[in-house]
Amino acid sequence: MDLVCTSVKALVCKYLAGNRGPRNWHEKFTKIDHKQRVKVVAQLVGGYLDDAYGFNSYAVTFTITPKGCNSCAIY
Repeated sequence: MDLVCTSVKALVCKYLAGNRGPRNWHEKFTKIDHKQRVKVVAQLVGGYLDDAYGFNSYAVTFTITPKGCNSCAIY
């Protein structure tokens, strides 16, 4: 996946051809909470918001869990 930063909090995501699901979309971080270690990303254009998938809104919540002094897991 290629990530192209278009502003401080907005991303343009593009997958290579051959991957299942949507291949490109614009998304924005709508919540970044460093204390609770939670980040929420909402799709702005494309992706699951295209007519083929039928969603009106789509967001993903990432929870960052520390696994050691130099590692973490993202769920």
